[in-house]
Amino acid sequence: MLGIILRICGGLCGQKRGDSSSLAPDDVDPDAASAEPKVVQPTMLISSQSDVAPSRVPARLEPSNSSSSGDKDAGSVKGSTAVVSPPSGVGSSRSPAYIDTLKNGFILLAKKAEPFLEGTPFKIPIAVLNSFIDLTGTVSDNASTLRALLEQLALTFDAVNGAMDEASSDVAREGARKLFEFLRHEMDEFEALQKRCGIIKILESDEDIRTIEAAVRRIDGQLGNFQLAVMTSIEKKTDLIDKKTDLSREQSTLQILYRATAKDAAHDSGERFSPPMCHPQTRTEILRELSEWAATDDPSTQILWLHAPAGAGKSAIAQTLCQQLAADNRPVASFFFKRGDPSRGESMKLFPTIAYQLAYIIAEFRADIVPRIDGSPHIFDKSLPTQLDALILEPSHQLPATHILVVVIDGLDECTGENRQQEIVRSIARGLVGNPTPLRFLIASRPEPHIAELFQEPNLQNTHQQMNIAPSFTDIHTYLRDEFGRISRDHKMMVSIRVPWPSQEVLEHLIKRSSGYFIYAATVIEIINDPDFRPTDRLSIIMGMAKPKHTSPYAALDQLYTQILEDVPSDSVQLLPILAVLAARYILPMFQIEQLLGLESGDVWLTLRRAHSVIDVPSQPTDTTRLRPHHASFIDFLQDEARSGAFFTGPGSIHHQHLAGPILDALSYTYQDQYLNAVGHVAWEFSSPDIIQFLPTEGLVARFRLVNPDFILAYVENSAEAVLKWLKATQPAPPEDLIQVGEAYHFLAACDDTWCSALKNTSTAFRRGVGTGFAYGDRHR
Repeated sequence: MLGIILRICGGLCGQKRGDSSSLAPDDVDPDAASAEPKVVQPTMLISSQSDVAPSRVPARLEPSNSSSSGDKDAGSVKGSTAVVSPPSGVGSSRSPAYIDTLKNGFILLAKKAEPFLEGTPFKIPIAVLNSFIDLTGTVSDNASTLRALLEQLALTFDAVNGAMDEASSDVAREGARKLFEFLRHEMDEFEALQKRCGIIKILESDEDIRTIEAAVRRIDGQLGNFQLAVMTSIEKKTDLIDKKTDLSREQSTLQILYRATAKDAAHDSGERFSPPMCHPQTRTEILRELSEWAATDDPSTQILWLHAPAGAGKSAIAQTLCQQLAADNRPVASFFFKRGDPSRGESMKLFPTIAYQLAYIIAEFRADIVPRIDGSPHIFDKSLPTQLDALILEPSHQLPATHILVVVIDGLDECTGENRQQEIVRSIARGLVGNPTPLRFLIASRPEPHIAELFQEPNLQNTHQQMNIAPSFTDIHTYLRDEFGRISRDHKMMVSIRVPWPSQEVLEHLIKRSSGYFIYAATVIEIINDPDFRPTDRLSIIMGMAKPKHTSPYAALDQLYTQILEDVPSDSVQLLPILAVLAARYILPMFQIEQLLGLESGDVWLTLRRAHSVIDVPSQPTDTTRLRPHHASFIDFLQDEARSGAFFTGPGSIHHQHLAGPILDALSYTYQDQYLNAVGHVAWEFSSPDIIQFLPTEGLVARFRLVNPDFILAYVENSAEAVLKWLKATQPAPPEDLIQVGEAYHFLAACDDTWCSALKNTSTAFRRGVGTGFAYGDRHR
């Protein structure tokens, strides 16, 4: 290309710069057209003579202002511009006026195009054409100019040919191609003219002048076409630059939004690898219901609260739903909270993260949110309701109502601050009421009381529905069966183990221990599948047939239980005594636990409010439903000091031993309270085996004197005998009269058994027709 530039500059005149002698046409060497002239290289677009320094442009051929009839073709060099005198009777007036107009148009084109053509193949053709137009203005004046025009035409031919090869615009490339073909034709025409009249002949005939002027007009038209092509290319490039500018601004704004997000909170975040997922062929019914909910536009169900105890699989269901929706090309955005995480645990990251995901997948949403952020760059420091409105609700109003957007918020209870958790739900509810929007919010959490009470507020009554994740023993069976099969196939230490493994009895035991929830089943599989141990040995530990040699295999499960219990307020001194009741496997209503421990009405409900995730606590403090743990493994946790630590309340703990006194006091009840007789006194929940499980101490033995015999003689065979043995084991030995009381209970129990047996036999004989009329009665008093 540099060679083309040199030839362009040199082609503007057929003589060496600095030669001050006259230029007589008769003295011109016919071979000079092929000589390589000495030139000065141009370094910028040639737009006008006044725009550049003389030393940086090629010599131009211009008509002289003075003419001499006696020296028709004499020329002289003035400065850097070669001036050629026109022939007699022929002057610059013969140059058509439109030549100047075309030149000015190209000057403007060059100035406008320079920012876009810099570094592109079109810069050189524009420079060539500017000089070319200057030259054609004098084409009819003399033969020297004709020769220079022919050289310039050849150079333009080369330049346009190069531009055509390198052009990136289809329009400009086509324009260059047409100009290329035309210039080739014109070169042929000029060469024919040169051969006919000779290059040294002064063109004086009107026919030759008309021929040249006609060629100039044709060149003028083709240059106009090329100008149009270049201008079209420039306009397209301008549009592209504008689009790129808009895209750059959009990307810059989205980058600002991205910096305000929690990078690892979305369902498809690589940092959450590998997220919990529903096992194939499990949770199919609830996933179907959630998919149907996500496809409806019912305003009364725009919020769905998915709740369940800890370990029920809420996050796995939420993750699976998100991936199913994404696989079906249904827009979904998500945020998975994580307790204590500096990013995923903060409420201020929630709405920017959701907004960024929606902007990424929906162009209309992106187009609306970008100017909002540009107009309010501090939106990320505003309140949660303000962020929700500006970043999510208002942009969503621009979308069709049928364009349903699903937003999944998992683990709301793990967001830092209960007030923040409530503010999130209230903000969403307020934003949806009376504002039609394609948004639907799925909020998954544990049934914490402050969240459960929130969804009972009036402004949420008509905008939400609830869905509880019920335990499923069928799903647990499917999961354990498949996972044990996988371990049998894949684990290197299972090659010699016969299948099916484990036995159906063991499988049923594990299913029962899971209580229908996945947390226990998943923990069991994780323990057994450990590549550093034999699966058969790990299963023996789980079944209680062997003890772990090192740390508890249930470490993850224990951490979950510990975290939940630690959330109970530290000033709740009743927690450990209440846990001791559960650890002793007493399934009692709240009011009976309060009777037993001497607490005020409502104390148990208040204490266990924050333990909803592991204990099935009724919604009202007056509820008479019996308290049960959600997970059978939670009782195992409380009974194992190595696992539960400060929450150890099982047999052998001081809290367990402290239950003996309240139980003996309860067994001293003598029916004096008619109300308790009607609703049920806690004494009727115990029997003598409940006494003998405690270490006999002198203080307990003293309380034994007050026990109502009904509670010792009732319910259990040989209970009086067991109590007598327990009394005799007391150290120091109890008083003799107390032993006699125990022996008396033993005797009465023996009589009771005899009488009941006799009554039973009498009743049998009566039914045979030989009875005495006595009926068999209930031995329980």
